[in-house]
Amino acid sequence: MASLLGSAFLSISLWAGSAPFEMPRQYSAEVESIIGDTSSGVMKVYVDASKSRMEMTSQGLDTIVISRSDLKVMYTLMVAQKQYMEMPLNDAQARQADPTSIAANAQWESLGKETVNGRVCNKYKVTSPGSSDGSPTTVSTFYFDAATNDPVKMLVDAGGQSVVANFRKFQRGAPDASLFEVPKEYKKFSMPGMPQGLPGL
Repeated sequence: MASLLGSAFLSISLWAGSAPFEMPRQYSAEVESIIGDTSSGVMKVYVDASKSRMEMTSQGLDTIVISRSDLKVMYTLMVAQKQYMEMPLNDAQARQADPTSIAANAQWESLGKETVNGRVCNKYKVTSPGSSDGSPTTVSTFYFDAATNDPVKMLVDAGGQSVVANFRKFQRGAPDASLFEVPKEYKKFSMPGMPQGLPGL
């Protein structure tokens, strides 16, 4: 789930060429998400350039996913246990997790204006072709507030998997830097067969 959410909310943020819009490089928001036919509730999202953080609750358990494309690592924090897992990212994964990454071959289309969640929005469609590593073609529809240019809603279809995201309490600006670090009181653990982390970390 975290991988699909990350792809939807964080890694499709800038487009090459003369794209008519872009997500801000620094912001925080609450995101109400639906994956397929299942509501995933509301999660908190924080972005600061190549760093991102998602806070979510599933089946009563609080989980935090911190992606550090600058360090090529992703941390999954189990809040109740005060434990975390560390997963190294290869170059392709780091680019995908980077909220400022550019999809060089993406194509966009302006679809005019539409009222969404009570706000007049500019509507855009973005198609990102799949790649040789097996990633599917992604078709995304974005709704940006026509007055503020803040994101309001996003629909993503990637290889038959769909995500709907409604943005709430969107706030521009750099989140606190400590949000992108693992708290010192958290203990590291690894699942059997999982990578043990990055050399030198």
